[in-house]
Amino acid sequence: MMKEYKFTPPSKMVTVAEGATVDVLVRAERVAFSCMGSVTSVTGEAEPGVALEAQGTGDNPTCNSSQEEAVSEVDGSFRLRGLLPNCSYVLRLKQSLAGVNSHIERAAPPEVQLTIGSEDVVGTRVIVFRFFNQMDVTGTVESDGKQLPLTSVTGEAEPGVALEAQGTGDFPTCNSSQEEAGSEVDGAFRLRGLLPNCSYVLRLKQSPAGVNSHIERAAPPEVRLTIGSEDVVGTRVIVFRFFNQMDVTGTVESDGKQLPSHLKVRLYV
Repeated sequence: MMKEYKFTPPSKMVTVAEGATVDVLVRAERVAFSCMGSVTSVTGEAEPGVALEAQGTGDNPTCNSSQEEAVSEVDGSFRLRGLLPNCSYVLRLKQSLAGVNSHIERAAPPEVQLTIGSEDVVGTRVIVFRFFNQMDVTGTVESDGKQLPLTSVTGEAEPGVALEAQGTGDFPTCNSSQEEAGSEVDGAFRLRGLLPNCSYVLRLKQSPAGVNSHIERAAPPEVRLTIGSEDVVGTRVIVFRFFNQMDVTGTVESDGKQLPSHLKVRLYV
């Protein structure tokens, strides 16, 4: 509150006699405003503990030297106080200090432009993405002994994905060797014709245009293969489809202070 109001007088000495009541008039003038909103994951779940900063911009020294910070609460809500009127700000993830936002990879959009007038800015939403953490999982996958499926990160089969194995090394017979294959309806693939005593890089096929247009990337991007005197089995490639965005128009009612920490929407196509 002290950031956003100027009190007149700023201080006043008051003498109160025993049993007396003293009225003191203090005038408050609003000199700064707040930006209120929520930090959520892309699925709408609240993201607490995310540090944000609003950096003033423009040619006015009063504006561009202004910076305010806030951290999202347990329900994902945040309030940036002390934003100056008639100033513009860039709202973004706080980057300084080691360990701050270390669990967050990025925000979407990376920056939000704020223009402060004579009232609070409400309903600002920041979507954040956590780092994709990898771990080793031990288990048993049953196959026909020849091939394992190509899957999404959730384990679902990904048919119609084109792969290529490019030979590497100094030996011309090896580095000129290239084989291709596409995953079947169950995600399985088989690259035939790989030469013995050669090494290959297995990756998504990039050409011609339109091939794998529904796939953003693979994890790992490349798999190293060393061919000996027998088939290589058990190779798994995880692929990520593009995250498709769309606009959804609707009405969200709030108490005028801030929007809900998350909103679930079901779409029927």
